[in-house]
Amino acid sequence: MLSDITYFPIYGKPLVFYLGITTLSLFIITALIGLMIFRGARIPFKFHPTMAATALTFAVIHGILAIATGRTPIIILGIITISLFFITGLIGFMIFRGKSIPFKYHPVMASTAIFIMIIHGSLGISIYLS
Repeated sequence: MLSDITYFPIYGKPLVFYLGITTLSLFIITALIGLMIFRGARIPFKFHPTMAATALTFAVIHGILAIATGRTPIIILGIITISLFFITGLIGFMIFRGKSIPFKYHPVMASTAIFIMIIHGSLGISIYLS
């Protein structure tokens, strides 16, 4: 059942492929919104955590479907990636609540997560493009 949803073809590629690309795009947009706010753009702050929550929701759905593929190395990288994003979110939330955590840890953790996510996505995409 889950495998049928995972491999549901859209323009010849499985649904999990498009969910991964959407998730990557959402996390990059989230990072760009945060960067723009940090640099003084007039964007309401609430858009950054809202986009982060949306991206994490897509990541969880993508991850649940990806487990049905049975591709262990890619699944492990995905689990590491989503864990890093959850930690990034927790750091951001604690900074927002006024805890004594230096702000620099939030973008460093987000950059690390995006780097691991790009490796994860490159491996995943290479499966479906070959």
